[in-house]
Amino acid sequence: MDTAEIQKRVNRVERWHYKFDLNGISTPISDKTRINRHEQRRRYLFDSLLATFGGSLAGKRVLDLGSNAGFWSLTAIESGCNSVLGIDGRQMHTDQANLVFEVKGCR
Repeated sequence: MDTAEIQKRVNRVERWHYKFDLNGISTPISDKTRINRHEQRRRYLFDSLLATFGGSLAGKRVLDLGSNAGFWSLTAIESGCNSVLGIDGRQMHTDQANLVFEVKGCR
């Protein structure tokens, strides 16, 4: 997918809660007061989880309930897990996650 197509698809989304770099296209955060929220949570929560498993999720399967745009699913994949299943009740979030995973080559 080329840059113009990525930008077009990013722009179609009503609102983004997470900031992603999609091949140089940054997703716009709808609430600027929460722009670093996911990075803060990653440091607080996910880094501890990784430490519990020796620094990697290799060999693990992850279930991401309420996955939104797939931030935690992507983080789990980037941390080496074998598979991720993300579930969200809103089609908008599922569409966002599908775009993120497509651009990141995770599909």
